[in-house]
Amino acid sequence: QSGVMVSYVFDFAAFCAGQGSRQGVESADALQVTVFGNPAQSETVEVEVRGAGGQSLQLNVLSAKGTSVSGLSVNRAGAIERQRVRLGSEAGVYLLTISSGTQRQTVKIVRQ
Repeated sequence: QSGVMVSYVFDFAAFCAGQGSRQGVESADALQVTVFGNPAQSETVEVEVRGAGGQSLQLNVLSAKGTSVSGLSVNRAGAIERQRVRLGSEAGVYLLTISSGTQRQTVKIVRQ
């Protein structure tokens, strides 16, 4: 204030790594979703899910308006799980949400 300039460097990483801090750790088996045929020419697309081996999966398709179009459940997913999901008959944007016990991912699919 009285012409004295003070500078200080704060190391956030060192501070946050201290005892009692929480750190987010991304699972090595994070869901990886691939949609084959996007944009889609037909009412169905093939979906491949990795990172959910041995877990149950829910696949749900919503229209851009938020209405449920289709859904399916897999009791015990394989290491590489492939499923065919149904889109609506109309052209537009659809949202596919894949959920496992602890993870969720949403993918946009365009139906031409």
